[in-house]
Amino acid sequence: MVYVVANDGQPLMPTERHGKVCRMLKSGMAKVVKKCPFTIQLQYESERNVQPVALGIDAGSKHVGVSATTKAKVLYESDVELRDDIVKLLATRRQLRRRRRSRKTRYRPARFDNRRRKEGWLAPSIRQKIESHLTVVANVCKILPVSQIIVETASFDIQKIKNPDIQGIEYQQGEQMDFWNIREYVLFRDGHTCQCCKGKSKDKVLNVHHIESRKTGGNAPNNLITLCETCHKGYHNGTVTLPKNIKRGMKFKDAAFMGIMRWTFYNTLKEQYEPDIPVHYTYGYITKNTRINHNLLKGHCIDARCISGNPDAVSDGTYYYQKKVRCHNRQIHKQTILKGGIRKSNQAEYLVRGFRLFDKVRYQGREYFIFGRRKSGFFDIRTLSGEKISSVVCSDDVHLDKFMEEKTVLFVNSKKIDVSSKTTDLSGLLYHQMCSIAENNAINHIPFTYRVTLLIDDITCYEDIPYFVYWIEYGKGYGISITATLQSLEQLNCAYEETCLAILEHIDKLVFLSDDFLLCFDKQLSKYLEFKYGNGFLSELEDMTKEEIMVCITDKAYKILQRKENLWQ
Repeated sequence: MVYVVANDGQPLMPTERHGKVCRMLKSGMAKVVKKCPFTIQLQYESERNVQPVALGIDAGSKHVGVSATTKAKVLYESDVELRDDIVKLLATRRQLRRRRRSRKTRYRPARFDNRRRKEGWLAPSIRQKIESHLTVVANVCKILPVSQIIVETASFDIQKIKNPDIQGIEYQQGEQMDFWNIREYVLFRDGHTCQCCKGKSKDKVLNVHHIESRKTGGNAPNNLITLCETCHKGYHNGTVTLPKNIKRGMKFKDAAFMGIMRWTFYNTLKEQYEPDIPVHYTYGYITKNTRINHNLLKGHCIDARCISGNPDAVSDGTYYYQKKVRCHNRQIHKQTILKGGIRKSNQAEYLVRGFRLFDKVRYQGREYFIFGRRKSGFFDIRTLSGEKISSVVCSDDVHLDKFMEEKTVLFVNSKKIDVSSKTTDLSGLLYHQMCSIAENNAINHIPFTYRVTLLIDDITCYEDIPYFVYWIEYGKGYGISITATLQSLEQLNCAYEETCLAILEHIDKLVFLSDDFLLCFDKQLSKYLEFKYGNGFLSELEDMTKEEIMVCITDKAYKILQRKENLWQ
């Protein structure tokens, strides 16, 4: 489905004529304004002929179901996962501020809680979810000509859930009635007995312990348990574990949220969209009855389709799965302060090698999202649900303009199609380009931050690299050292008949590979052997030239080297 917006920004009916869309984009009659969902904007005046589109919203605490339908077809469906980390982040911020206050200021008495809250104030966690609902509706209204909005939110009777037989005045006589505070109620509930040792420690002091941290679990009675002083200290020291048979009961956080947000969300929609777009309200039992009568499966998108009033609308099976994430981390420094009072920056650049936070990327044939980025170019990629795939993934882009300026490891794997051909492959051209950059930096007196080591596997395959022998002779002066591998010296003589001696003279290190042994020869080898084993060790090899040592490695010489702590390996 391609969504269409008029020249003045008003939404039009979507289209499935992909060929016409391509022709309009190529001719300049339209432009892309959004990639997901794919939306184009016309560049000419057009008539606004639209059909009635009903938007159904299945509001929820964790997920929001959205479905925009006509009587015959489903135009848009999405399942939006909401954030659930607001309480945790606010608790972390509060702790950091308290710690900073104790470090930076003298003691001051606590201020009275005399801050008046505005009428209609909502907790940040609830306000964020309501605003997410409103954002979802606004995004759909930007791409589709919505004619009406139908909202369904559920109401929960928490007292009825706890006690199905409750009625009348019992609603005002809860479980904490006649208790001064929650602590007193928890102690009474547990019989003033430690729930871990059952009073065996005979401690007179009892503590009310949070089963789950107060940051995430709160101070509800189902998150509190009575522990004696001994068990409480032992638990925090790691020597005592809580019993597994603790019954915490049900959590009503989501139910409480739905009770708070149902009318706030509905009234806000009416203020924003009426009278242009009417807003209606429906109930959960109507949605359930409609879904059962039309033999539809349970799902957020399908419930939203039933709410829209068009349960028989045909869908192509496509829906958008969205996840709300934090847009920006305001804490740009690490919590752990380094030595000397240094706060290390915890924020990378906005663009790192052309990638931003939450960009969709392809890695090993699958699509992931960037959840973290470093200045060095490594990324933390995860799935949309937050499953970590890898935290040290590097982009495949090669930035030759920053050659020798930053630490980089580049692996180039290329194969010649025809062994007998004289065509230079991609790796050879890349090698020539890097050497040219190093030479220009040396000529212009640009200091290089890092030296470069080139590992060339099977040097005889690169006989057609431009100015290959020149780069070997003068590359060391440009900050480039070369290590090459080959099978035998005869192979090198065949590939480089005229320049073989020049390569042997100026190359930094040669590695000979054979079926029997691995031999590494470089210029510093003889000096190292003389320093470690004395001059007498090389008495049998001193009469041989460098070329003779590489070609005529006898069994005797190889055994000598092997006997001395496997030096060659």
